[in-house]
Amino acid sequence: MDVQLLSPDRYGGLLEFFDRPDQGFCFCRFWEEDVPNETWVHGEASAHRAARSAAMDRLEGVVALEGASVIGWLRFAPAASLTKLRTQRLEPVGDAAAYAILCLAVASDARGRGVASALLDHAIAALEARGVAEIHAYPRPEAALGPAEVWTGPRAAFEARGFTAVRCEGRRWTFTRRGTGRQ
Repeated sequence: MDVQLLSPDRYGGLLEFFDRPDQGFCFCRFWEEDVPNETWVHGEASAHRAARSAAMDRLEGVVALEGASVIGWLRFAPAASLTKLRTQRLEPVGDAAAYAILCLAVASDARGRGVASALLDHAIAALEARGVAEIHAYPRPEAALGPAEVWTGPRAAFEARGFTAVRCEGRRWTFTRRGTGRQ
């Protein structure tokens, strides 16, 4: 397995990954659409795919590759750029330059092989190398979740990497890691 930052030569492979039946209908657009969750869940995969395809260059994150195939994806973005974090009451007051880990997805046939851990470790290292001193994550509070419920990453994985809970309410909690990023 190879993990690397998303680059234009991986856009097609990432779209193919999003096309997989085990990846739902979102195309990693949930955080971009400031609509109520009740509206969001009735969205059409084809519309999300078309919108994502037209805006691949706005994605930041890391991909896990097996050969030329994408088997995992972790998205991050500047937290301040995502109004949905505020409307969902997830964003704590903190570093204005903080980044958010938004989505963490692994192909069903690659789960249990350390893909999520490798994606998370690579993302943290890449963000800290950029000088990012604060990283947020939004896992569900429950300890045991099924694959469809853990798309923001497993709580235990964040805790194991020094993230601490800073907001514990609702269906998603806000965790923060204050790292060694050079400001």
